[in-house]
Amino acid sequence: MDSEFFLWLAIGALGQLIDGSIGMGFGPIVSSILLSMGVSPIASSTAVNAAKIATGAASAASHAWFNNVDRRTFRHLVMAGMVGGLLGALVLSQVDGKSVLPFVNAYLLGLGLLIVYRAFRPVVPKLPHALGIAGTGLAAGTLNAIGGGGWGSITTAGLMGQGQQPRFAIGTAMPRNSWWRS
Repeated sequence: MDSEFFLWLAIGALGQLIDGSIGMGFGPIVSSILLSMGVSPIASSTAVNAAKIATGAASAASHAWFNNVDRRTFRHLVMAGMVGGLLGALVLSQVDGKSVLPFVNAYLLGLGLLIVYRAFRPVVPKLPHALGIAGTGLAAGTLNAIGGGGWGSITTAGLMGQGQQPRFAIGTAMPRNSWWRS
């Protein structure tokens, strides 16, 4: 195996270590690194989302095992997230990759700042409203497909901002990136 394989392995492992523990970060971390290495936004988004199938399945199985998934929230989140993913992929396929790159970079920077901001904000636990959950899923799915990351950052932060307990916000956001069924 060549050294490039181990570089990609290390990048993926770092992204998943962070993502699995706090429910966000794989996409923004790996996408940012790939974009800085000259990978196009379309190739970066595709690679990150393909990798998240396996990494997300492992995290989803773990969160399901420990009962960290709120099935009601998951049901509202999954359909809206799928619609958003389709919209984002459609937008990305119709736009030149070089023209969208500054917006993707700004989006990823914003996500990084959001992650840091949300880490220090207190959460008052309550059950989120179905429309708020669906809106979060639609936005997260769309932006994830365009930027190659952000599902966990937006859903986890959005659900926690709506009052979902952190354990359930993280655990419920993870299964979307796998083929786990509630």
